[in-house]
This record gives sequence, C-alpha cells and structure tokens, in this order.
Amino acid sequence: MCAAIGVEHIYGTTQGYITNGKQGYEELLSKLQGTWHNAKQPSELYVVNGANVTRMRQSSGEVAEFHRALRLDPSESFIQWGMKGRWLLQVAAEEALPSEMAWLTPEEVRWQTGPPGPNSQVKGWRWLRVDAGTANGFENMA
Repeated sequence: MCAAIGVEHIYGTTQGYITNGKQGYEELLSKLQGTWHNAKQPSELYVVNGANVTRMRQSSGEVAEFHRALRLDPSESFIQWGMKGRWLLQVAAEEALPSEMAWLTPEEVRWQTGPPGPNSQVKGWRWLRVDAGTANGFENMA
C-alpha cells in the first residue's frame, strides 16, 4: 500500500502520514534523511539533511544546494518541494524507513491509484534510497 502524503489519502483508505500538521511533517521528514538516487538517472544523487537537499550529478560534477527544499505545504497536509508547491511527496506508508519516494504534481496525486512505476507517464520523478556502500564516487563531491 502506498500513501500520497496529504489530503488524508492512501489509495482507498483515509489514512495518511501528515494528519497532524507540523508534528507529522517532522516525523516523516526524519524518515527521509539520507542519500537517494534518481530512479531514471542513477548517477544523480540527492542527500537529504533536515529540510535541505543537495543534488550531485556524477556526469557533470555539478553540486546544487536546495535550502529548506522540503516544506510543509500551506494546508499542512503535504511535504512539498520548494516554495511554490509544484511537486508533492508520495511515499510507501507501511515502511518504517522508506526505500522509494515519488515527487508528483498536485493533479497527479489526486488521480494516482498506486505508486508510479518505472514506465509511468507521470511528470514527476522517483527517488530510490541508496545503501551506504553504493554511493562510491560521490562522497568527495559535496
């Protein structure tokens, strides 16, 4: 079962991670800490540290810092990417430490009936958690 974080919507149920505002946001944010890679571009890593995200692209050596990128949206129902809320977080609800997450548009969150798969036609993107031993080559970029 996967959860769209917010609007108390988990495919077919009325549960959700963020049902109690800031406290729910902080609990979920703590589960997102660590290193992730883009599912379609594995050489693109994202390191979540607090609400900050660092993106590292192995192909170009580019490193970008996004301060307070992971925010509670104005309705206190979603974790959104950035200030404008164009991307909302979707993550597996049953996992104590999620292994996959997706960033979807608000419209995609409303019509999505399951987690976006590798061949999904969504506009957003997916992150997969990186094991500590598989981040070779990136540790010197940050």
